[in-house]
Amino acid sequence: MNLTDLTIKDDKLGTICNIPNLTAEASYSCNATAFLKANTTNEACVYATLQNENAGIFRCTKAEVIVSATPAPGIILSKTASNYSLPAGGGNVTYYYTIKNTGNVPLSNITVSDNKCSLVICPNNYLSVGDSMLCNCTKTLTSTETNIATVTAMFGVTTYRFGTPGISGA
Repeated sequence: MNLTDLTIKDDKLGTICNIPNLTAEASYSCNATAFLKANTTNEACVYATLQNENAGIFRCTKAEVIVSATPAPGIILSKTASNYSLPAGGGNVTYYYTIKNTGNVPLSNITVSDNKCSLVICPNNYLSVGDSMLCNCTKTLTSTETNIATVTAMFGVTTYRFGTPGISGA
Protein backbone atom coordinates (compact mmCIF):
# COMPACT_ATOMS: atom_id res chain seq x y z
CA MET A 1 0.00 0.00 0.00
CA ASN A 2 1.11 3.51 -0.72
CA LEU A 3 1.37 6.11 2.04
CA THR A 4 0.46 9.78 1.79
CA ASP A 5 0.96 12.84 3.96
CA LEU A 6 3.88 11.43 5.92
CA THR A 7 5.30 13.55 8.73
CA ILE A 8 8.37 12.63 10.73
CA LYS A 9 8.52 14.25 14.16
CA ASP A 10 11.19 14.18 16.83
CA ASP A 11 10.17 14.75 20.45
CA LYS A 12 13.11 17.13 20.98
CA LEU A 13 13.29 18.89 17.59
CA GLY A 14 9.71 18.86 16.35
CA THR A 15 8.86 18.18 12.71
CA ILE A 16 11.89 16.92 10.80
CA CYS A 17 10.37 16.47 7.35
CA ASN A 18 7.14 16.08 5.41
CA ILE A 19 6.81 13.57 2.58
CA PRO A 20 3.77 13.91 0.28
CA ASN A 21 3.78 10.32 -1.06
CA LEU A 22 5.71 7.13 -0.51
CA THR A 23 5.05 4.07 -2.65
CA ALA A 24 5.10 0.53 -1.31
CA GLU A 25 8.63 -0.82 -0.75
CA ALA A 26 10.14 2.67 -1.20
CA SER A 27 12.25 4.40 1.43
CA TYR A 28 13.04 7.99 2.29
CA SER A 29 15.65 9.48 4.61
CA CYS A 30 15.40 12.59 6.75
CA ASN A 31 18.27 14.03 8.76
CA ALA A 32 18.32 16.34 11.75
CA THR A 33 21.20 17.67 13.80
CA ALA A 34 21.11 18.88 17.39
CA PHE A 35 23.74 20.14 19.82
CA LEU A 36 23.63 17.99 22.96
CA LYS A 37 25.13 18.79 26.35
CA ALA A 38 23.93 15.73 28.21
CA ASN A 39 22.92 12.13 27.64
CA THR A 40 19.67 12.11 25.71
CA THR A 41 16.99 9.61 24.81
CA ASN A 42 14.61 10.87 22.19
CA GLU A 43 11.78 9.46 20.16
CA ALA A 44 11.07 9.88 16.46
CA CYS A 45 7.63 9.07 15.07
CA VAL A 46 6.26 8.82 11.56
CA TYR A 47 2.64 9.68 10.92
CA ALA A 48 1.01 8.73 7.61
CA THR A 49 -2.26 8.00 5.85
CA LEU A 50 -2.90 4.76 3.96
CA GLN A 51 -3.76 5.77 0.41
CA ASN A 52 -7.35 4.97 -0.63
CA GLU A 53 -8.32 3.96 2.92
CA ASN A 54 -8.15 7.31 4.73
CA ALA A 55 -6.79 5.45 7.75
CA GLY A 56 -4.04 7.04 9.79
CA ILE A 57 -1.07 5.05 11.04
CA PHE A 58 1.97 5.89 13.08
CA ARG A 59 5.10 4.18 14.34
CA CYS A 60 7.69 5.42 16.81
CA THR A 61 11.22 4.43 17.70
CA LYS A 62 13.64 5.63 20.36
CA ALA A 63 17.33 6.38 20.16
CA GLU A 64 19.78 7.04 22.98
CA VAL A 65 22.82 9.27 22.59
CA ILE A 66 25.62 9.17 25.16
CA VAL A 67 27.52 12.45 25.35
CA SER A 68 31.18 11.98 26.27
CA ALA A 69 32.61 15.33 27.18
CA THR A 70 36.25 15.89 28.06
CA PRO A 71 36.38 16.24 31.85
CA ALA A 72 36.82 19.90 32.72
CA PRO A 73 36.75 20.51 36.47
CA GLY A 74 36.12 24.06 37.58
CA ILE A 75 35.43 25.78 40.87
CA ILE A 76 34.81 29.35 42.01
CA LEU A 77 35.46 30.60 45.53
CA SER A 78 34.06 33.92 46.72
CA LYS A 79 34.48 35.31 50.20
CA THR A 80 32.61 37.94 52.20
CA ALA A 81 32.78 39.17 55.78
CA SER A 82 29.84 39.74 58.13
CA ASN A 83 31.39 43.01 59.33
CA TYR A 84 33.66 45.37 57.45
CA SER A 85 33.82 47.80 60.35
CA LEU A 86 34.29 46.78 63.98
CA PRO A 87 34.29 48.94 67.12
CA ALA A 88 37.55 50.10 68.69
CA GLY A 89 39.16 47.15 70.42
CA GLY A 90 37.82 44.68 67.85
CA GLY A 91 35.06 42.12 67.75
CA ASN A 92 33.85 38.98 66.04
CA VAL A 93 33.71 38.66 62.28
CA THR A 94 32.29 35.71 60.37
CA TYR A 95 33.74 34.99 56.95
CA TYR A 96 31.42 33.35 54.41
CA TYR A 97 32.88 31.30 51.58
CA THR A 98 30.68 30.44 48.60
CA ILE A 99 32.04 27.55 46.56
CA LYS A 100 30.49 26.70 43.20
CA ASN A 101 31.29 23.79 40.87
CA THR A 102 31.56 25.42 37.44
CA GLY A 103 33.01 22.36 35.69
CA ASN A 104 31.37 19.43 33.96
CA VAL A 105 32.34 16.77 36.53
CA PRO A 106 31.42 16.26 40.21
CA LEU A 107 34.04 17.37 42.73
CA SER A 108 34.92 15.60 45.98
CA ASN A 109 37.24 16.03 48.96
CA ILE A 110 36.58 19.77 48.92
CA THR A 111 38.38 21.66 51.65
CA VAL A 112 38.44 25.38 52.30
CA SER A 113 41.27 26.96 54.24
CA ASP A 114 41.97 30.49 55.36
CA ASN A 115 45.41 31.62 56.47
CA LYS A 116 43.99 33.71 59.34
CA CYS A 117 40.77 31.90 60.29
CA SER A 118 40.98 28.25 61.22
CA LEU A 119 38.24 25.66 61.18
CA VAL A 120 36.29 26.66 58.08
CA ILE A 121 32.99 24.77 58.39
CA CYS A 122 31.30 23.43 55.25
CA PRO A 123 28.06 21.40 55.04
CA ASN A 124 29.75 18.67 52.96
CA ASN A 125 32.92 17.96 50.97
CA TYR A 126 31.47 17.33 47.51
CA LEU A 127 29.64 19.30 44.82
CA SER A 128 27.69 18.01 41.86
CA VAL A 129 27.97 19.86 38.55
CA GLY A 130 26.45 23.34 38.89
CA ASP A 131 25.91 23.08 42.65
CA SER A 132 27.23 25.47 45.28
CA MET A 133 27.60 25.52 49.05
CA LEU A 134 28.17 28.11 51.75
CA CYS A 135 30.93 27.62 54.33
CA ASN A 136 31.87 29.87 57.26
CA CYS A 137 34.51 30.64 59.85
CA THR A 138 34.27 33.04 62.82
CA LYS A 139 37.20 34.90 64.33
CA THR A 140 37.78 37.68 66.84
CA LEU A 141 39.68 40.58 65.30
CA THR A 142 41.57 43.18 67.29
CA SER A 143 43.28 44.93 64.39
CA THR A 144 43.08 45.26 60.63
CA GLU A 145 44.28 42.17 58.82
CA THR A 146 44.29 40.72 55.36
CA ASN A 147 43.67 37.04 54.94
CA ILE A 148 43.60 34.70 51.99
CA ALA A 149 41.22 31.80 51.43
CA THR A 150 41.89 28.81 49.20
CA VAL A 151 39.79 25.87 48.13
CA THR A 152 41.03 22.42 47.13
CA ALA A 153 38.89 19.86 45.33
CA MET A 154 39.39 16.52 43.61
CA PHE A 155 37.94 14.97 40.51
CA GLY A 156 39.15 11.48 39.74
CA VAL A 157 42.68 11.32 41.14
CA THR A 158 43.77 14.87 40.29
CA THR A 159 43.76 17.66 42.88
CA TYR A 160 42.94 21.21 41.83
CA ARG A 161 43.82 24.19 44.03
CA PHE A 162 42.20 27.58 43.60
CA GLY A 163 42.72 30.80 45.60
CA THR A 164 41.03 34.13 46.17
CA PRO A 165 42.39 37.56 46.99
CA GLY A 166 42.43 38.51 50.66
CA ILE A 167 39.70 40.42 52.45
CA SER A 168 40.62 43.07 54.99
CA GLY A 169 38.77 43.32 58.26
CA ALA A 170 38.96 46.01 60.92
